[in-house]
Amino acid sequence: MNAPESRPLSRGEARIRRAYVVSVVDIVLAAAAGLSLYWLRHPPAAQVPVETARVEAPALPQAPRDQPPAIVFTDITESDGIDFVHVYGA
Repeated sequence: MNAPESRPLSRGEARIRRAYVVSVVDIVLAAAAGLSLYWLRHPPAAQVPVETARVEAPALPQAPRDQPPAIVFTDITESDGIDFVHVYGA
């Protein structure tokens, strides 16, 4: 495919292109100047050394091993009228 033929720019188009290029360059220079001024006025803060802390996990309370757990299960199926027989179907 052939490149499109370029035609010479008219005086108006050349003026618009020049104004666009100059404005982009001005914006870039203004941004660079602004960032430079900000960096000069706000230098990085001095870092304060931090002491290393010793951290230990909390100890879990141990349950007495000679006593059964304090959970009590009560069978209430008969008192509620539930008569259920499980049939294993394997």
